[in-house]
Amino acid sequence: MEDLSVVTQRKRLPLAVPEGAYLRDHRFLGKAVLPAVESMELLAAAASFLYPEISCRDMSSIQLKKFFALDETSAECAADISRDGNGTVRASLVSQKKTGSRGITRSIEHVSLEFSVTGEPLREPPADLAAGVSGICRSFDKKSLYETMVPFGSAYQNVETAMIGECGASARVSGGPATGGHRILGSPFTVDAAFHAACAWGQCALNFTGFPVSLGRRTVLRPTEAMENYHARIFPTASERDSFRCDIWIYGHDGTPYECVTGLTMKDVAGLSPPEGISVAGINGIFQSFRSASAGFEILELDTVPDFADRAFSETETARYRAMGPRRKLSYRGSRIACKRLSRKLSGGDEQIDPKLIHTVSEGGEAPAVPAWGGSAAGYCSVSHDSRFVVAAAAAERIGIDVERSAERVRTTKRFYASEAEQRLAEKFSQGEIQGLLRVWTIKESAAKALGVTLAEAWKSAAVVSIGAVESAVTIRGINHIALHAEVEDHLFTMMIVCGSGVRNAREN
Repeated sequence: MEDLSVVTQRKRLPLAVPEGAYLRDHRFLGKAVLPAVESMELLAAAASFLYPEISCRDMSSIQLKKFFALDETSAECAADISRDGNGTVRASLVSQKKTGSRGITRSIEHVSLEFSVTGEPLREPPADLAAGVSGICRSFDKKSLYETMVPFGSAYQNVETAMIGECGASARVSGGPATGGHRILGSPFTVDAAFHAACAWGQCALNFTGFPVSLGRRTVLRPTEAMENYHARIFPTASERDSFRCDIWIYGHDGTPYECVTGLTMKDVAGLSPPEGISVAGINGIFQSFRSASAGFEILELDTVPDFADRAFSETETARYRAMGPRRKLSYRGSRIACKRLSRKLSGGDEQIDPKLIHTVSEGGEAPAVPAWGGSAAGYCSVSHDSRFVVAAAAAERIGIDVERSAERVRTTKRFYASEAEQRLAEKFSQGEIQGLLRVWTIKESAAKALGVTLAEAWKSAAVVSIGAVESAVTIRGINHIALHAEVEDHLFTMMIVCGSGVRNAREN
């Protein structure tokens, strides 16, 4: 007969309701409530006291069932602990409240979880996927995030900055103030702030305000500390009408993983509407023509790429990186990460490939490369960056891509790169002369990359014959081409794909 897990021990430990003025800053619908992270700390301490041999920093099946209101002073707090025949420890945070004239005691379960003797090994995301959020993001500082989306008091305002996009979020989070006493799970504020970033992502991407209701697993690899900053990465995994799931990884400055949460479910339990003007849903649709025309396209916000992105580099990439100055390192990190992600897309989306094996620099060391897994070249690749973005694209034919920020200098230097005819086209462009000249400039930059020639050669050989908001016509050595454009605020992206008789999807004049 199959062995059954039998509960062999069951105990109830009375717990002191946590005290501290900082706890009053954690509020739900106007009430101060015990944070889920404090509940987990209480249960970990209780289980560790009874069973010091188990790992209380690895917990699973976490259910956040009912808020524990701190203002209800008559409530008593306890931990129900049991252990089955397999060694799994189950713990629940319960309150006992006397109600009615007869003082009848009512027991309420607030949080339940398990501590497993043998947890499965964690699968850390490859460094190139952990470093940076794909697509256009909205940036939030502490003030804007907590005033508009997560209305907690100052003690729980520990998201320093957040970058939120359709595909996920990254945030710099703080270990917050010291609370006193030994904590098994480390600072409660770090992962709590990561939950805030996840809440903000749901508001921006899905248009509802979700609160944590369950966690599949939480593993504290290294306890975070008060007053220290960390990097939190939010990976959405599934969404429904009023809930979504995500995974969270928290890293130190050097990329060392400190904590992992998998299967975090955020649900709309209060019907709170997100503020206006924060949506990122569909924001990357402006690049649909780029994706359709190319074999692969990747865009990153440089501010989402942390310093430890170099953990993804091959030996050759690392050697080049170490010789660079700080400013050049930022764009190089972003370019390498974009190319590695592009390589994964071209290899069928394989997330198991070691990023160190994806070498993104050509043999000559000057041009970018995007190998498909197996070592074969994936046609042609082009990379560009400005102060905010890095973008990479690949195609079977020669490809060039450029991103530039709008600036007066395109007008003051126009005589160098634009012919008189092109200058006249720019002057008549409906969006203004600078936007017209910016299209001329990025077209010629893209042509130089696609053709593998110098800018000076591209200035002479590429002639812009019409300028449009999303498409412009170009001739190169007598052959007709189409340049594609996309705008993000004051940044212009331009892409060209050049084949033997012109550009893919080229149109006759």
